[in-house]
Parts: sequence; C-alpha cells; structure tokens
Amino acid sequence: MAVNLSPVGGVAAQFFDNNGNPLSGGKLYTYAAGTTTPLATYTTVVGDVAHTNPIILDSAGRVPSGQIWLTDSAAYKVTIKTSADVLVGSYDGIIDSGVALADALRADLAAPFGSSLVGYLPAGAGAAATTVQGKLREYVSDKDFGLVGGGIDETDKLTAFFNSAIANPGIPHTLQALIYGTTAELPTINKSGVIILGVGSSIHDVGTLFTGTVIKYIGVANPAVAVQRISSVSGASNQKLNSVTYTGIGIDCNNLTGYGLFLTSVKGSVIDVAIANATDTGMTINVVDSLGEARDTQRNRIRFQGRQIESPGGKGLVLGGDSGANTSMNEIWADISHANAPAIIEANADNNDWVFVRTYRIPTGTTTEAVSWFGGASELTSCRGERFWFLTGNLPSKGHGTTDGFTVGATNINIIQLDTDNGTPAPIVSAGASVNFQKQSTPFGDTPWVDYTPVITAASGTFTSVSAIGRFLKRGKIVNVQFTITITTNGTAAVAVHASLPLTVSSAAVGQGKETIVTGNMVSAIMAGTNAAIQTSTGAYPGGDGRSIIVTGEYEIA
Repeated sequence: MAVNLSPVGGVAAQFFDNNGNPLSGGKLYTYAAGTTTPLATYTTVVGDVAHTNPIILDSAGRVPSGQIWLTDSAAYKVTIKTSADVLVGSYDGIIDSGVALADALRADLAAPFGSSLVGYLPAGAGAAATTVQGKLREYVSDKDFGLVGGGIDETDKLTAFFNSAIANPGIPHTLQALIYGTTAELPTINKSGVIILGVGSSIHDVGTLFTGTVIKYIGVANPAVAVQRISSVSGASNQKLNSVTYTGIGIDCNNLTGYGLFLTSVKGSVIDVAIANATDTGMTINVVDSLGEARDTQRNRIRFQGRQIESPGGKGLVLGGDSGANTSMNEIWADISHANAPAIIEANADNNDWVFVRTYRIPTGTTTEAVSWFGGASELTSCRGERFWFLTGNLPSKGHGTTDGFTVGATNINIIQLDTDNGTPAPIVSAGASVNFQKQSTPFGDTPWVDYTPVITAASGTFTSVSAIGRFLKRGKIVNVQFTITITTNGTAAVAVHASLPLTVSSAAVGQGKETIVTGNMVSAIMAGTNAAIQTSTGAYPGGDGRSIIVTGEYEIA
C-alpha cells in the first residue's frame, strides 16, 4: 500500500499534556477527516501493519513503533487524549506530507513565477544555465499581451506591447500576420536598441489591401496623428537614437490619420514598412529641435512601400530637416503608388543613396511630379548631392529652383540609371537647380568596385577552414562593402564571426546579410574600426560547418 509519513507524530515524536508533562499512556485516535469514522494508520513505510486505533503512547509519551504512516492521498482527523480519555487536542483535515508537498509544488509551478523555478541548460559546451522563465523572456510575443488581431480595437494591448519593447531594448518583440486595430497614436519608440519584428507586409492592388503584419488606425479622424513615431527625445543633453529595428510592419492609416510613421533624428537603424492612405504623408523623415550631439537622421537602411490612392492627396515619403541638421547618408528603397501629390518630396536632404525607386501615378491622378527635389533659403536647407541608382516611373521628377520660389535650387541630383527603356520621362529642371542623369541604355563610367580579401576570425576560438571574398565601392566618404564568408570546418570558433573591412570606419554602422546554405538565418554586422562583428538577428553565433554568410553594408570613413 502506498503510504506517506504523517505530519502529526510521524517519526520519533513525543507528546505532552497541557501541563507540559509526557503524555504517558496517552491515546491517538485517527478518523477520516470531518467524521468519527476510524481510519487506519501504519507502523512502517511498507504500509502492511496497522497501528491500533487508538495508538497507545508509552510512558515517555512516544509512539511505540516510533513512526506513523498515513494512507496516500487520504485526509485524516487526529484526536489526542490522556490515558483517562481527557481531550488534549483534535486536528482535522490532515493530509500526508507527500500530498501536501506535491500540492504546494503544483501550486508554485502554476503561479505566475512558476517558470522561474524550472531550470534550463542550452546545448553546447560552456553554455550558461538559466531558468525556463529567463529563456522564454529572450523573446516577447504579441500573445503575451493577449493580442488577437482581426482589426478590432486593441489599443491598450498594443500600447502595453510597445511599452514593453521600449522598456526592454535588445529583446525582440514579435507581431504575427494579423491586423491590429488602434484608436490612438501608439507609444513613441525613444530608446536605442528596440527591436520590433513583424512577419512582413505587402500592399496589393486587388483583393485584400494588406497582407502580413498590419497596424490599422480605426479611431476618430485626426490629421495631426501619426500611427507611430521613432524619435530621439529632444533636449540639449540627450543622445541620438540608434540601432532600432522596426521591420516587417504594415501601417494602414485608413484615410483617417495625417501620418503613418515618423523617423526623427535616428541613426544606424533598419526600417522596413508598408504604409497606405495617410491624409498627409505616409512616412516622414526629419530631425528633432535639440540634442547634445548631431541631430541628423543618418546611416539608416530604409525599405518603404507606399500607397496613396484611396487617400489621393497624401504624399508617400517626405525627407526634411532644418538649417543645422537634415536627412543624409541613408540607404533607401522606395516603391510608391500615388495620385494627386508627388510620391516623394525631398525638402532638405543630401547624400542619400536611393538604391531602387519606383513610382506609379494612377490614371485619375493629377500630380505632375514623381519625385520633387526642393530648393531652400540657402544651400544648407536645400536638397543636394542625392544619388538615385535606379529610378523608374510614369511621371517626370523635378528639380525645383529659383523660378519655383526658392532662393537656392536643388543641386547635384544624380540619377545613375533612368529607366527610359520602360518609358520613364526625363526629369524637369528649373532655373537654379541641377539634375544629372543617364538613360538606361547609355553606358557610363563610375567609380569601380574594388576586390579585396577579408580576413576572417572569431570572437572566441578559431576556425579550422574558412575563406572569404569581398569587394567595396568608395564614393567620397561613403563606402559600400559586400563579402561572402565560406566556413568549411568551424573548429572552435564561437560567439561571433569577425571580418576585416577594406577601410577604417569613422562611426559604427550596421550591415545586414543572411546565411544562405544551412539555416537561412538573417544576420547583422556591427561595423566599427577595421572589422565587422557578425551575429544572427537574435544575437546568436551564425557559423558552423558548411555554412556560407553573405553581408552587405555601408559606412562612413574619416
């Protein structure tokens, strides 16, 4: 029979009367809890020999066998009397200690802190032990806040989700392929290192407008509202926001909010969004009024898909600044459908690399410009030195100058490849502006890519067999670099893969890439000094036998 030690008199216990004297000849009666029905107890752990009921104590007030064992899971009442049957005490609802401990353990494990009581040891030599709670908290999911999608109002839950991301930089916060409704502007992301990951989002011309991860504004129409902002906190002693990841997110302004996303005084971040139907501007890139360091929005990698058809007066993307800071040295992809306003306006920007730009004005649209390059009151507030590596669309773009009301025109706008083969018109250039372009079919000379061989090492340990090829392109102080690392035998290499860079970095930048053969994991490369330190997007080691890692990036040199 399964038995467990009794909490009352279990082992070597001594009983006393109410005067503190040993309970010589005392009696222990045992009943089923809450009744006077006798219930047996046992003399040993085997549970095969029952005590007398009552148990008669010896002259020292002890149980003759020295032990009392209770039937597993049974509940008892224990009554203690003197040898003359005078009541000393009665105790009801006693459960064997094993059940009590098991119940307590179950209760602790079921409690909110339960996962902190369970250990976890990751695989791999030298791995650090943690708890299940610690491991689970390496990622945060929308489900942790009860988000269900479906386009219903989940403003409070979304607010809690983003506040958690802001309070825990470096911890990825993930959203699913759902539509999340909000009636208010969501919390401003104002801490460096915040990571928001959607599954990706696309805008479509037929059927469902959005697929993937979508945040949809469903509140009262308000032209001043932006669905979300990523911004430094203005102040003379504050630093610039950096290293934010906000990718795979769709924003449906629903023809109700003025703005989709603001990116303000941010550097070294990765932004990948699809935004539709803002009444003013889908995405605005600008600067805050005051910081303790340079306020420019720089060195970001931005992928933007925009649609301004159902809200035809809205602009897709606007870049701005002021006389002391602007939007510069970013890498941008843009694909925008528009109607009655330009797809892109550059009011104060310089030296951005537009890798790919496609615009399409719908047939009923009235705007006459695809991209508008504005002049300014001075050169410092005008658009200048922009590079468009590929520009295609069904409208001409325009460099605005003195005849458009500007003191200084937009200058030195360079279109490396204008898609004339597919009907893209030549740009319009006003007096005082300058736009240089080459047609798609026109051969041109440019700064050539230069081959180099990266030196590959590991943050910890060594590779047995590894090789790499690379190349870089230097334009002024901007260096574009690409390299492929082939790990034949990983050896003891761990933590991060290090690749030497062709030229010294003046300020840390972030590159991106992917392991292409084994895991398919996305990787990030922190470029600083003369090296790039490569890890997966979750901070894990990306290497291993038979793996190939491709990385691209852009950084500034001194």
